Amino acid sequence: MHYSIQSLRCSSCGAPIEINQVKCEFCGSRLHITSFRSIPFFTDDMLREQISNNTKNSKDILDLFSRALCLLKLHVFKQAEDIYRSIITQNIENDECFFLLSVALLEGRKPFLHKKNEVDEMTRCIENAILLKPSGIYYLFYSYLIQDYYEKKGMRYKEKSDYYKTKSLELGVSEGDRKILQQFIDWEEW
Repeated sequence: MHYSIQSLRCSSCGAPIEINQVKCEFCGSRLHITSFRSIPFFTDDMLREQISNNTKNSKDILDLFSRALCLLKLHVFKQAEDIYRSIITQNIENDECFFLLSVALLEGRKPFLHKKNEVDEMTRCIENAILLKPSGIYYLFYSYLIQDYYEKKGMRYKEKSDYYKTKSLELGVSEGDRKILQQFIDWEEW
């Protein structure tokens, strides 16, 4: 298992911050949610506050990314999807945006319930994320898409879902990541 201890600091002044702060107590700067891994620490009310503190028309990638994460967690999928697409046009090398776009495209439903062209787009997004930065959580999500759509419908895919699930374990997908992913999608363990 892989563990890491991270010290959270304000990006403006470097002061230590708590995971659920929306504003730096030292310099007053607005704080951004910069990873899907920090989402579970925020209540729905805190997410709404993050959104309201975040300028809707901002073009700043950190503002957009933070806003999209909050919307995704609150199940406002179409708005999150639009923001991720906007970020990708500005920064094609943002692996987490490709990953989260594929999650947003699910719209909280199982892949099996989507049309093939929709699932194909999700798999292209997750493949882009993996090309940019191979990650256990990306491979786990990829495995889920393949298992719940292609294999459930008896369709062939490049590799079986077990191949991608094994890759996710080799790359050290954590139990915490699995649980966070479950909060975003309708997924039971398989």
